[in-house]
Amino acid sequence: MPEKILAVPLDDTATSYHRVIQPLSYLKNKGWNIEFPKEKSQQLEQFKNADIIYLNCLYAPSAYHFYRELVRKGKKLILDLDDDYFNIPIDSPEQTVVIKRDGSQEILTSSQRIYWMKAFLRLATAVSVTNQQLADFYAPYAKQIWVTPNCVSEEMCRDIPKPVSDTITILWTGSVSHMQDLGLLVKPIQNILKKYPRVRFVCQGDLPFKEIFTECNISSFEGVKYGDYLNLLQEINPDVALMPLQKNNFNLRKSDLKFSQLTLLECASIVSNYGPYEEIPDTAALKVEDDGWESALESLIENPSKMLGFQTEAKKYVSDHRMISNQYAAWEKVINGCTDS
Repeated sequence: MPEKILAVPLDDTATSYHRVIQPLSYLKNKGWNIEFPKEKSQQLEQFKNADIIYLNCLYAPSAYHFYRELVRKGKKLILDLDDDYFNIPIDSPEQTVVIKRDGSQEILTSSQRIYWMKAFLRLATAVSVTNQQLADFYAPYAKQIWVTPNCVSEEMCRDIPKPVSDTITILWTGSVSHMQDLGLLVKPIQNILKKYPRVRFVCQGDLPFKEIFTECNISSFEGVKYGDYLNLLQEINPDVALMPLQKNNFNLRKSDLKFSQLTLLECASIVSNYGPYEEIPDTAALKVEDDGWESALESLIENPSKMLGFQTEAKKYVSDHRMISNQYAAWEKVINGCTDS
């Protein structure tokens, strides 16, 4: 076991929570010598004293020389990545923004982002990613690469019983990076709401939902801090969650975290039969092609027992494969592998 690990989350978003804060906090509670950044005035000393630095989603040019110097002095660097940052779609410009040392923002072009991604990948002692597709993609640039799946925990389950209602609530939740994916649902949702008056469609996130769904009445909630996210979804109380993905390289290498999160809220999922959702058993989620959303929704609306069946099987799958309590060994392997190198 290494002498000291400094776990450095990039920010306070879901990505940093699931990729650094949650798993390394779990290891810390099991006795690993792990600390998180303290006040800014103390952080330089923390970096100096750490044997291993574990951080996520880093490709900021202004940070490269700092971490290169740490590696030169013998520090081990573990870089965690949860997306294909080489192939960010054009509709996701916010993901090309990096924070400079003075706190200002810098927008990188696609070629700049790829250049710095490769530089950090080569600098890292080890790279951790969410799935095998990402591992295969980044492997040519990494010294060693490990798969650590996005996990959830018991604390993220519902803390109140799921209310029973005659209304069927269908949910889409996501960021602006999934705006093109949401387009797959416009016609199907319009048709479903016309056909089934007891269905309620809810969108959550920072998108102009009223402008997207112009021909039907929907409910919408703005984006919130991640600490409030699951509580908000619990209040919305969805019966069915929709997870569409356009077929492109960026989505191909996404993770199934959203499926796990919504499963803990006792929600059935309809997902694109693509990328991260292909690995989910057919009994745990209803998988569809691009033209299958309307018929899939109809099949669950008209057959509540089928909806319940997906909810039940999804909970079993997440319990066995996506709980941090039975997956933490994946992070132990990353750190031990880094130490042995």
